[in-house]
Amino acid sequence: LDSARAKELIEKELLEQRFTLIFIDEKFLLSFDSRFNKKIQESAKPLVMGIPLKSKFKEELQAQDYFLKMIQDAIGYEIRIR
Repeated sequence: LDSARAKELIEKELLEQRFTLIFIDEKFLLSFDSRFNKKIQESAKPLVMGIPLKSKFKEELQAQDYFLKMIQDAIGYEIRIR
């Protein structure tokens, strides 16, 4: 997935509003132009959040464990996904 494709998919979801929350790699947000980033920030649905994705881990973690730790660090609460 490249930046142009990510932008295309986000634009589609901003129009269709099928999801409430979308997580994307923050490197995509950094690559988008300021006008498009403003459009994303002003959107209430879906809420688009950039998250730092790591390609390698110092410790072996499952994807779900990494996600849970990242959210806990960001909001200060432990969440549980069932």
